[in-house]
Amino acid sequence: MSFEKSIDLNYQRARKALVEEISSKGISDLRVLDAFLKTPRHLFIDGAFSSRAYQDMSLPIGYHQTISQPFVVARMIELILKGNIFDKTPLGTILEIGTGCGYQTAILSNFCRKVFSIERISPLAERAKKNGWSLKILSADHNPQWSNPEEFAELLIRVKAVSYTHLTLPTNREV
Repeated sequence: MSFEKSIDLNYQRARKALVEEISSKGISDLRVLDAFLKTPRHLFIDGAFSSRAYQDMSLPIGYHQTISQPFVVARMIELILKGNIFDKTPLGTILEIGTGCGYQTAILSNFCRKVFSIERISPLAERAKKNGWSLKILSADHNPQWSNPEEFAELLIRVKAVSYTHLTLPTNREV
């Protein structure tokens, strides 16, 4: 077995253990658990923290920011999905505020037709774009203007003390 395959198998085992852990803490939506099995968290963090990538904890990603604790990410997504009774039907378009490294955005993309994500720290927005996922990531300093704000089915806010008052959205659900 090659060295790369061995490492990949270790990460797969670690993802499975993480899914078992967040499941034991109350995450029960199988779609969410499956998305966590498919999304390689170690690709979204600095190599120095790769040995802790699949622990249920937040980790630094630079610029005084962290990648969220997996349980918190899973719970937020589970809450959004709660109203989506048709398992096979994707949610509409989601606006996520606070992209960070793009991990939660990547997981969200399993459930939505489109995910738009805004990050106020430009280097993090650029890093999230480079993580290899086909996502629409915008830097907040570009003051995004949406052509049709009604297109957003859900709003997911993951940041503290940041004003996005220029965004007008019709959704009345924030997670």
